[in-house]
Order: sequence, then structure tokens, then C-alpha cells
Amino acid sequence: MRVGLTGCNLVGQSLSRNESQSFCAINPTNNKSLEPFFFIAGNEEIQGALEKATAAFPVLQEKSGSETGLLLRGIKNELELNAKIILMRYQLESGLAAERAQIEFNRTLLQIDQFIELAESSSWREPSIDTPQNRSLITPDLRKMNVGIGPVLVFGASNFPLAYSTAGTDSISALAAGCPVIVKAHPYHPGTSELVAQCIRNAIEMADFPDGTFSHLFDDGFSVAEKLVMDKRVKAVGFTGSQTGGRALFDLANSRPDPIPVFAEMGSTNPMVVFPDLLKEKTADWANAIAQSVTNGAGQFCTKPGLIFCLVSPETTPFIDALIRCVSEEKNMEMIHPNLRENYLRKVKLSCEKIKDRQVDVTFDNVESLVLTCSASQFIADPSLQSEVFGPFALVVLAESVVELNQCLESLEGQLTGSVLGSFSELGKNYETLQLIRSKVGRVILNGVPTGVTVCPSMHHGGPYPASTDSRFSSVGIDAIKRFVRPQSFQNWPNELLPPALRNDNPLNLNRRVDGNWSFAEIKP
Repeated sequence: MRVGLTGCNLVGQSLSRNESQSFCAINPTNNKSLEPFFFIAGNEEIQGALEKATAAFPVLQEKSGSETGLLLRGIKNELELNAKIILMRYQLESGLAAERAQIEFNRTLLQIDQFIELAESSSWREPSIDTPQNRSLITPDLRKMNVGIGPVLVFGASNFPLAYSTAGTDSISALAAGCPVIVKAHPYHPGTSELVAQCIRNAIEMADFPDGTFSHLFDDGFSVAEKLVMDKRVKAVGFTGSQTGGRALFDLANSRPDPIPVFAEMGSTNPMVVFPDLLKEKTADWANAIAQSVTNGAGQFCTKPGLIFCLVSPETTPFIDALIRCVSEEKNMEMIHPNLRENYLRKVKLSCEKIKDRQVDVTFDNVESLVLTCSASQFIADPSLQSEVFGPFALVVLAESVVELNQCLESLEGQLTGSVLGSFSELGKNYETLQLIRSKVGRVILNGVPTGVTVCPSMHHGGPYPASTDSRFSSVGIDAIKRFVRPQSFQNWPNELLPPALRNDNPLNLNRRVDGNWSFAEIKP
């Protein structure tokens, strides 16, 4: 079914508009408002979404893997059917190029495909069975599997209107686990979010899923978010954004009488360590590759390298000069929203004021890409230099020795990624440096740049705090479903009353133990 903008909140399957408060999206290329008005959710919409999600949850938990897969497949089909209007609005609200929009759209579809397969297999339930051979024994019959955690609140991300927002990994993984989803749309791209929400609504109707499976609410402030997070009917939160925003939600959720998990991915400076041997023959190549990673998408990727650590050597100066030249060639870059632009310029200005050892000529009329340099001693002495600058900016830190380099790495907070560039010989001689990087990050890259997050089971997108609130979980790949499930054991239940995933005749039950011995159920076609 075709979709179109209304500015209304989606409370379950019903459109609702509270006309007392509204806002407009902004076109970042000209700073002009975009139609229509989007109506901020009032208490009636908030309570309605929560009531419907609560009622839908037990119904969704009884859905089979094939039924859930049918819903997800319907969402993908609706997105493809309405791709043109979604991508047009995406570009208007983000200022991003058509190529970037298409890449992110394709990635969103790929994510859904992977969760369709996961839902249909029901393998995410990870059933485990311990059965005594003799029922007269004291040892109980124990069976365990994962179940959905309950209604999930998802916050759209400012820099990814599709892949990390309304039908992004958070929403799709929660739906795959049979959890109702309430999306709080991001105010920077409300139109894109509404069009995608209508696609989900259409798919829910066609799959005959319950009213309350999905809701979509607007707000350009924090009131709606606070009310949702504090409500006892919400059982988990998914968030991608700033450390300030993620930590505020985390603290709010933990202040509840019944604290709930907040799975927040909060950005990173993604440090790179560059050893000199690799630069001897390919100085220009590596400078260009890193520059592209810094400036790609105006530096608005959570995996943009913001810190580059170099050992002082004859190869270092030509590399830094080439890097500065490559980065500075990217001029007048548009950012997704005027607020992001202003924040970027403010942080760059502060960095320029702090770092005195390299003179730079920066006009703050436009979003300029920029590389600054400082000494390792200054970096260690000033923890604020670790702070993420969201935009096309990088700081090169010059260390006089490996000892000083390692001191810099020891001072780092948790990161999403860490990259090491060096020859095999250099890496072998500097194992302590590799261990330090590994201790700080969720994904470690060898001789490559961190931008480009492949959607596959082996990808981990998370890291020690403050990169994320829980480094054990990923917001990319099928393992993202683990954030919205909990294990549940069934003791001495008759086979007929067990969930299908734990019954004796279920071919998924391969890990069955009988009195401590493994036996494998026969898989029947």
C-alpha cells in the first residue's frame, strides 16, 4: 500500500493528532522548514501506545517463527514498494546525497532479510533440555529457552534516518523476538520516520498481527521520552546517539522502582595507531584513505576516526602533511541538521583554542573539515581532548616513544573501534600496544579504516563504556536480538503444555542432555 505524510502519531494501527503542539523538519541545505507540521504526542497518545503494546505482547509471544517472518517480510516489501517517496524525503531532511540514501536503504533491507531468516528458524531461542531417563529420580526435567523481554522503546538516530531508526536494527530485532515496539521518532527526520512507520503499519495489517505491535510518536524535546522511559510497561530501551543523551536515558531508567536495561550506542573517537614502517612506501595512499574515512558523510558516522596516534619518525611529517592536505580539500560540507552544524563548529573552535602547537586558519562560516596536531604529553594532561567531535575533524597525537604512545592508549575511555596500521614486524614488536587497543574497543581493525560496518553475524558494534552502556551486546547483526530477550526455564512441565520450541518433537532441540550425557534428537525433513 502507498504511504504519505500526515504529521500524525501512530498509536497502534490508529492515526492520532494532538494539535496543541507541533514542529517542522528543517532542510539543512537551506535551513528552511519542510511541510507538514508534525504533532507532538500528548498523554492520550502515550498512554494509548503503552496500553496497546502491553496487550499485544502475550499475543506476539505465541506467534510462530514463520508468522513473525511473514510480518518482517511484509515490512521489507512495503519499504521496497514505497522506496521512491521515502528516499526523496530522506534527502530533503538530511541533506545527504542520493547515493548515500540508497546505500542506507539497501542496508536496512539487508538487516531485515537477516532477521527474517533468524525469526523463521527460531534459533534465537537457543533451547536447552536436561531430561532424566528415570522420572522417579529426584533430578527434575529442565528446559530453557529465550523469550521476548516485553514492550521495547526505540529512539531514532539523527545520523541514520533508516538503518538505525524506525525500521532499523533495534525495531526489527525487537519485533523478531516478539516484542511490541514504540518508536520515538527523531525530530531531525520526522517525515522519513513517518513514511517508514506507515510501511510497518501496512505490514502489520496484512499479517493480521495485533493492534499495538508497533506505535510511532513525535516530539521535538524530551518530555515524551521521559514519560515513556519511566513507565513500568516499557521493559527495555534501544538508543543510538550522543553520550549525553544515552547517559540521560540510562540514568532515568535506573531511577525507576523497577530498573530496565538501556542499550545505548553513544559514539566513539575510534582511535587509530599508525606505525612508521607502513608509511615508507604508501604515505599518500594511507593519508588519502584515512582522510576519506574522516570526511565521509561529513564525518557523521559513529565509527569516524577522530584520534590518530603517530610515533615521531622521518615518515611522520610527510604523512601528516598529506593527511591535512587531503582532509582540507573537503570544503563546505553539509551536516544533517543546523544543530549538529553549530555543535561541530563550537567544538572545533574549542579544540583550536586548546591546541597551540600548530597554527591553523579556520573560518567558522562553514562546516570545514580539519586536522589538528598535539603532543602526547598535552593529550595525556588534558582529558577533554578525548571528547568526540561529531563531524569531519581529527586530532593527530604525536608520541616520542612507544612508552608514551601506550600511556596515551591507557588514558582512553571505551571505544567502538580501534585501528592499528603497521608492518608485521612492527606489530610483533609492539604486542603490548595491541593488547591495550583490544582492552578499549569492541572491534579492532588491522591495516584498515573503521568506517564501514558490515551487517553480518561476526560484526560487533558496541564497546566498553562510554561507547555503549553494555559492551556485551551489539547493535548490528543478528546478535542484536539478544538485547531484547531473557532466558526462562521450565521445570517438570508436561510436553503438551510446553512452548513449541521446547517440546520433544521439535527438531531444533539438538542440545538435549540425559543424566549428564548428550543425546541428539533426530532431525526429520
